[in-house]
This record gives sequence, structure tokens and C-alpha cells, in this order.
Amino acid sequence: MKERGILAALFPKSASLRRIERSIEELTDLSRSISVEIVETIVQRIGEVSPSTYMGAGKVVELKEAAKKLNATTLIISNEISPMQLRNLEKMLSMKVIDRNELILSIFAKNASSNISMAEVELAQYRYMLPRLSGKGVMMSRLGGGIGTRGPGETKLETDRRHIEKKIDSLKKKLEQYKKNSEVRSKNRANAFSVCLIGYTNAGKTKLMNSLVSEGFVSDDKLFTTLDTVTRKLSRSIVLTDTVGFLGGLPHEIIKSFEITIDEAARADLKLIVIDISDKYVHETVDDLHKIMEELKLNSNKKIYVFNKTDILVNHSLINEFAETFPDAVFISAKTKDNVSVLREKIMNEFYSTMDHFNIVINPSMAKAVSFINANGHIIKQKIEKENLKIEFYISKKLTQKMKREYGGLFK
Repeated sequence: MKERGILAALFPKSASLRRIERSIEELTDLSRSISVEIVETIVQRIGEVSPSTYMGAGKVVELKEAAKKLNATTLIISNEISPMQLRNLEKMLSMKVIDRNELILSIFAKNASSNISMAEVELAQYRYMLPRLSGKGVMMSRLGGGIGTRGPGETKLETDRRHIEKKIDSLKKKLEQYKKNSEVRSKNRANAFSVCLIGYTNAGKTKLMNSLVSEGFVSDDKLFTTLDTVTRKLSRSIVLTDTVGFLGGLPHEIIKSFEITIDEAARADLKLIVIDISDKYVHETVDDLHKIMEELKLNSNKKIYVFNKTDILVNHSLINEFAETFPDAVFISAKTKDNVSVLREKIMNEFYSTMDHFNIVINPSMAKAVSFINANGHIIKQKIEKENLKIEFYISKKLTQKMKREYGGLFK
């Protein structure tokens, strides 16, 4: 059952109309993801923030009247507000108040499924909660059983600040161990070519992954459906990873809780930057993505811009515009699979650029060399010629020297 909510969209006076409209659409979608239906949106351009309620007194009165008239029980605020402002608004409005950060954390908590993501979300929630503790433990109750959350629960003991700090320390240690395990897995995959899908939430990354690897992952139009990193093989030597959808304006304390997830993306040999070209705010999305990638240090290694959802694109001049800005970009529809083969070919070309190419003849007596090539190489073709094996293959530059050292006779 959906809750009825009011969205208080608060912006500085300098905010452009497009930015305001985009933010309202985004927050409405975010609210829907946790089963809150926005029945009214109240916009205010704020010159000076009120220390006690963030917005002006007149706007608080307007919200109270709207809530009563529309039977709304939840107020979503477009910004991060202080603990004091939140408590004052709840008292004055007699309704639940959720700021943007708590809304996003609720969605994260709802969608986390792996041990790593659940620990990351719990840490982010406790970090958010700590400065918001009240003497009655109000914040513990909110994050423990609020809309759409599966976060930390409420007990009297956990309202104690020192206990919360111990929980944070414990989760940090747990995640440190998860990080070490993740690094071990990465080392085990060191000889594979890693490709990571990065994009704004709802860009269609999961559908694209389905199209590339022909496997059915969960994919719908809710925001943050993919919270956990999902890794599958595009070919025997190429590892494809789908990461959490990004969203602009996430505070540093939330971002740093997802270090393992972000590291997975940062280490990738190739990053596919997936963008919904049909989004009417696509230019703003591209700008936001650049800022996020800079902040998270995701600009290393090769990138390919993938503009998705061309099947529902209305303004086709955008293809020419973005093709000029991003010459290596690919314009696709993950849904209809239009141009997905072109993208796949580009991925393979990038993969081959990191490999050495060999076309050699091996005597059957060199069985260990054949096993090494089969285990570590990307075989193009092989055939028997006069009792010898003729084999064409690619192999990681990292392994070429080892292969030549151990089976040097093949390369004379």
C-alpha cells in the first residue's frame, strides 16, 4: 500500500528552471521506488535558509494545510536538512519528514542483497544517524522501520551514542575484510579483461548487460534496482560488471561507505558510460556524470560512451551532437538490441589492443604449452596440420613474457 506524500522542492534563487524540473521528476521517481505517491509538489526558491525549519514560516503553514487537505502522511524534502530542522518540522506538521539523503538510504537498504552491499548500506545509515540521535532515539526508529527500509533495527541499547560508534567500527572492520577478499578475487581475475558499466540510475545498464551476455538479470524502471555489483563473462577472457546506478549530489559520507563497490568500477580496464539519450535532461545528466566520475576517481583507463534508448528517442539531432562531442560513442537500444553488435565489436577491439597476437605451430609433445594457451589465451582458430597443432590466439601482454620464458622453444 502506497503512502501519500508531499514533495517540498526547495532551491536557491540561482537555480535554473530546467534544474528545478529535473530535480522534481527525479525525487518523484525516487519516492515511487519506496512506495510513496507524491500527491502535491510545493516549490520555493530560498534566499536565506531558516536555521529552525530550513524553509520560511509561510511555507510551513502552506505545507500543513496541504497535508490536511490531501490526507498526506509523509513530507519529502529535496535537500539535506539538519536534525533540528527535521524534528521541528515533524513537530509542527505532525507528519513524517524525510530529507533527500534518508530517502536514498531507504532505497539502498531496500535493494541491498549481498553481504557486502548490506554492510555498506548499514554503515551509511549509521553514519547518517549518528549526528541525528535524539534523547528518545527517534532516528533509530526512523531508519529501523521506516518506509521501504531493511536497515538497522531499534533497541534501547542502540540509542546510546557510544554503542552506535562501536557498530560503525565493527562494520568498518567487516568491510575491510570484504575488501581484502574482493582484492583477492580481482587478483584471480587479473589476466581477464574487465569491462564495467557505469551510468546514471535508470540509464538501462542492466538491460544492456542482458543484451551483451544473453542472460536474464532483474531489470525494471525503478531507481537503484542494481545496487550490488553483478559480474558475468562476455567471453571466456572478458569479465563484464554492472555497478550501482549513480545519482548526483550524494554526500561524501554516503559515498565513502560504498568504497568496495566503487573500487570495482575504478579497477576496470574499460568503462562503458551508459546514458539514456531519450532523457529530456540528457545534457545535465552528462554533466553530472562527469562530476561524479571526477569525484570518485573513475576517469582512469579507456572509456566508451554508450547512448542507450535510441528506440524511443524523439530528437534525433542529439545523435549527431553527441557523436561530435564523443567520437568513439555508440548509439544503441538495449531493448531492441539495435547496434549492440557494434558495441560488442568495439569492446572486442579494446580487448585485443591489450593482448599480444600469435599464430604458431605446436608439436603434440608440448602438451603443457597447449594447456597453458587454452587456459589463458583467447583462441581464434586451431587445426591439425601434418600431426602438429596450428593455433592462432591472443594472450594478455602480462602473460606473454611468462609464456615465452616457460615455452620459449615455440617462439624461435
